[in-house]
Amino acid sequence: MLNGFLSGLERRLEKFAISGLVRALVFFNALVFLLILYNPHFLGALVFDATAIRNGEFWRLVSFLFIPPTTNPLFLLIALYFLWIIGDGLEEAWGAFRLNLFFLITAAGTVIAALIFHTDATGFYINTFLFLSFATLYPNFTVLLFFILPVAVKWLGLITFWFTAAEFFAGSPGLRAVIAAAAFGYCLYFGPFFFARWRERAGSVIRKARFEKAQGECSLHCCAGCGATEQSHPEREFRVTSDGEELCSVCLAKRRSQKASPTNLSGS
Repeated sequence: MLNGFLSGLERRLEKFAISGLVRALVFFNALVFLLILYNPHFLGALVFDATAIRNGEFWRLVSFLFIPPTTNPLFLLIALYFLWIIGDGLEEAWGAFRLNLFFLITAAGTVIAALIFHTDATGFYINTFLFLSFATLYPNFTVLLFFILPVAVKWLGLITFWFTAAEFFAGSPGLRAVIAAAAFGYCLYFGPFFFARWRERAGSVIRKARFEKAQGECSLHCCAGCGATEQSHPEREFRVTSDGEELCSVCLAKRRSQKASPTNLSGS
């Protein structure tokens, strides 16, 4: 249902999508880093400030997205390179429109939550859920941790998820709102996928239990006389008579005794 809605929306609005959106984000992060090196006070004009925004500095609604995650040149180079890879991977999997929509949902949610709770907003959690989306789509993609240790990105994704969850539960109401707002896009895109997989697994468990129960209830032998089976009466033996009936050893003995009784002999 959601996929159909997104497909219809994509057909109407795809022409407005920005191709290479995350690459542009990387470029502006690098540019702002250089500007901050030239003039450190430039950073103050870009940070998210709810009071300043209410006073008319509306560019802060967007400019906070361009603040680099670190001022260490080496770590920034690694972070932006990885963000570039994430953006290319997501755009290849989703297309430009759906990646644009995902980014818009997470960024707008972050801004709204920060304004309502009068708290700080950064691009950190937006990038976090971009990374978690990448880890969900490409779980076996390998990165070199510390340039030495190859690690599948799914494990880094799990670690990131648990740290983010810990921050959510330990944080202030404002931080919780910002994290929840950034997570909304991820839940919207992957929620149906996880629900369908959970339902499939639950159905598989139920079907397996039913099959095993049916196997347990299924009997190879069933006495036509008393209904005993090899499971209900494992001590009995079963034989097929000349008339095609299957009888257990007890019923077979009774039938033989009836045939051998004086009444049957006189009747014959």
